[in-house]
Amino acid sequence: MIGIILGIIFLLILVGIGVGIYYFFDKIKCIFHPKSCFECDPKCSDTQYCNILERKCKAAENPGAGCLARQHNQCKGESKCILSSWGAHCSAGQDGINPPGSAGNPPDKHYTALGTKGCSAVIPCPPGYYCKIGSEPCKAAQNPGAGCLAGQHNQCKGESHCILGTRGAKCSAGRDGKNPPGIAGNPDNEHYQALGYPGCGPATHCVPSYYCPVGNGPCVLKKTEGQGCDIVRKCIDGLHCQLRGGKLICVSGKKEGDHCDVNHKCGVGSYCQRKLPMICKQKHKEGEGCPLVGGSYQCMEGLKCHNGKCVKK
Repeated sequence: MIGIILGIIFLLILVGIGVGIYYFFDKIKCIFHPKSCFECDPKCSDTQYCNILERKCKAAENPGAGCLARQHNQCKGESKCILSSWGAHCSAGQDGINPPGSAGNPPDKHYTALGTKGCSAVIPCPPGYYCKIGSEPCKAAQNPGAGCLAGQHNQCKGESHCILGTRGAKCSAGRDGKNPPGIAGNPDNEHYQALGYPGCGPATHCVPSYYCPVGNGPCVLKKTEGQGCDIVRKCIDGLHCQLRGGKLICVSGKKEGDHCDVNHKCGVGSYCQRKLPMICKQKHKEGEGCPLVGGSYQCMEGLKCHNGKCVKK
C-alpha cells in the first residue's frame, strides 16, 4: 500500500517538473521571439481577437462591452476601445447600438453605446441623446415643453433650445408650438413656448396666433372677430380690439377710403393717412414713394422707407 502511495507522489512530481520545464522554455522563447507571445496559433479570424493572457482566440466584443484600452481589435467592425470615466468600452455608431461602419452608421463616428455608463466629451452620446450629469447612461433628448438644465441645448430634441422662462427652463418649440425647430416645416432659428405648457414671457414668446395670458400660463389662442378682447386678450392678425356697444370686441380693420384715426384702425395691407382727410390707403409696394421722415408705416410688410422709397428691410 505504501509503495502505491509513493508511486503516485513520484508521478505527480514528474508531471509538475514537466509543466515547469514547458513554461520555462516557453518564456525563454518569448525572449528570442517576443512576437510569438502576443499571437494566437492558429491565427484568429476577422471576427475574433487574440486574448494575449490566454493566447486564445475570442469573439470580438459588441458596442458597450469592456475591452483593453486602445486594443481596437477586441471590438467588432470599426468599433474602437475607448477609455472613459467608467473604464474602457467598445464604441457604438450613431444609432447607439451597432458598431461604426455597419448599416447607416458612418465608420468614423464613435459614440457611447446606449445603456453604458461613461459618456463624456471624449466619447459623446449618439444623436438624439445627451450625457446626464453623474456619468449616467445616455438619456433620450427631451420634447418641446419638457424640463431641462438652462443653456444645455443638447438635452432637447433637434434644434430645440433649453430656455429659462418664467416657470423654469424648458425645451423650446418651433412655429407650430408642438415640434422642435427645424422639424415638420418649422424654421430652425425660431424658438417659442410649447403649447400646453406654462412659462411664456419675454424670453419664451407664444407662437403666432397665440398670446401669453396674465400669470404666464399656457399660451392662449388669439380671439377671432366678435370675441371679447382687452389689453391682454389679443385679436388674431388683421383684427383689432375696439369698443362696440359698450363692449371691447375684435373687429376687422377699415377698408381703403374709410375714415380712420387712433381708435379706428385700417385693415391689413393699408395705413391711416396722417393728414386730412384721415382715410385708409393701400400700403406701397417696393419702389413706390413714401415720406422721407418716419414713412415706413406706409410700406408693405417686409419693406421700409429709405430715401423716400419703399425698399426691402
